[in-house]
Amino acid sequence: MPPIEIQSYIASILSTLDDKIELNRQTNQTLEAIAQAIYKEWFVNFRFPPSPLEGCPKGGVDTSPLEGWQAKPDGVDSSHTPPPSPASWQKNSLFPFWTLPKNRALQERAKELRKQGILSEVIFWKTFKDKKKLGWDIDRQVIIGNFIVDFFIPELGLVFEIDGSSHNDKQEYDRERDAFLSSLRLKVVRILGKDVLGNIEGVWGFVTRLIKERVEELSPPRPSGTPQEGKRCEMQDSELGPIPKGWRVVSLADLMEFQGGSQPPADQFKDGYHEGYIRLIQIRDYETDSHITYVPRTDKLRICEDKDIMIARYGASVGRVLFGLNGAYNVALVKVIPEKKHYREFLRLYLKSYSFQERLLAMSSRSAQAGFNKGDFKSFRIAFPQGDQLLIEFEKITACLIEKILINNLESEALANTRDKLLPKLMSGEIEVRVMK
Repeated sequence: MPPIEIQSYIASILSTLDDKIELNRQTNQTLEAIAQAIYKEWFVNFRFPPSPLEGCPKGGVDTSPLEGWQAKPDGVDSSHTPPPSPASWQKNSLFPFWTLPKNRALQERAKELRKQGILSEVIFWKTFKDKKKLGWDIDRQVIIGNFIVDFFIPELGLVFEIDGSSHNDKQEYDRERDAFLSSLRLKVVRILGKDVLGNIEGVWGFVTRLIKERVEELSPPRPSGTPQEGKRCEMQDSELGPIPKGWRVVSLADLMEFQGGSQPPADQFKDGYHEGYIRLIQIRDYETDSHITYVPRTDKLRICEDKDIMIARYGASVGRVLFGLNGAYNVALVKVIPEKKHYREFLRLYLKSYSFQERLLAMSSRSAQAGFNKGDFKSFRIAFPQGDQLLIEFEKITACLIEKILINNLESEALANTRDKLLPKLMSGEIEVRVMK
């Protein structure tokens, strides 16, 4: 065994990996909560908040904050607290900044950054902080996800980064951050610190021009099936109660099919990968990788991809909505096949909703072994928008959240593998550890 000092250092290395894995898990929970909140606001409450793609005309429809999300002066917060009453910032907002994820663990770091006196950032802040002059609120050192951005106009989803010498060796980090922010439909603008110091008038003209372009970008005509400017959504009676005018009530079976899995013989199972084999996906695999099984690849197998909507069909997990794995799924799972591709994220969120889950569990409990069949879905009735535009916009917003979740999962898997391989080599001395004095 290595000395205690070395053991402590090894523990700190592995703890850093564990911390990042846990942070990814928490981030994924936040991303899923954002998708659920948007779904509820659009398709349950029938309030269509301004999306990053379409914006919301000023003085428009009921745009009270998404339930469970509260705006903060320095950005956004994902805490599940009662929302404030509608305010002027919301009515004028063209971007739903209140839905952005925020890692609270970074709050102290953000406070420290605000106190730092980097000259280019101080000059930028003093130049642009006056709302009466700029026309928009601008915040500094704002937490978005696991990152802290220099400056942020929340109502436009517009991020400004002041690049100085501290960014010279952080190009990869900046690319990762920009990719994440872009996945949330934020616009990231980088300004050189030397331009702020030497040509602040030119920077002012550049920024105000960008603001005007962003307003135009976020203010196209609203898609059909959404409330018009200056009005609340007009409602009509239906078998489900009041729904937006022009919407219709449809059967869940009209929007999707589902495909059952296959069950290869147990004597074909292999614990490790072999050429010509494929991973057999079971319900437990969505929780742990400790029992990975492979089977011979044949035409009889039913295949799923990581973004597919999978539902647990039997047992204690019946109705559970799953995704994130590639392989051949067994008979305990079914794959949802949307009638149209842009129905996928709408269906994913509907199938995870409390109303669907509660009723499905009640229906499946009729048999000794809980389960459901295709016919069960015909009895589920849903309020559905007329035309595809609203669903297409919803798909664009929520699909990027699913993509980020999958990326985080892959990163966590790689980190866990690295940790598990490092530990025995560090403890045995195969990899030498030197503690800096």
